Amino acid sequence: MFKVFAELQSKHTIKAFWSDNVGEYISKTFEWFFFKDHDIGMQMSTPYRPQQKGVMEDANCTIENMARNMFYTHNLHKSFWVKAVANLVAYKTDVQRGH
Repeated sequence: MFKVFAELQSKHTIKAFWSDNVGEYISKTFEWFFFKDHDIGMQMSTPYRPQQKGVMEDANCTIENMARNMFYTHNLHKSFWVKAVANLVAYKTDVQRGH
């Protein structure tokens, strides 16, 4: 399951979930499991508003560009893509928290 995988990989618990409110993650079952059972905060932006999606889109593009640069610079095999992106996300998270 994604929640367990993400928490094990990052060594942090998921405290908030941000969605663009378009519908992929909107259901009573999903809401109950994640937000009620696991005390995860849910933050929804206004659907179909690119102004509100900009922050996440920029973050995703930055991580993707950093990973591509790493692969190009160090001539890495494609099989390392997931680990590279996971490490970049963990690094950016630590930097933003001041660790």
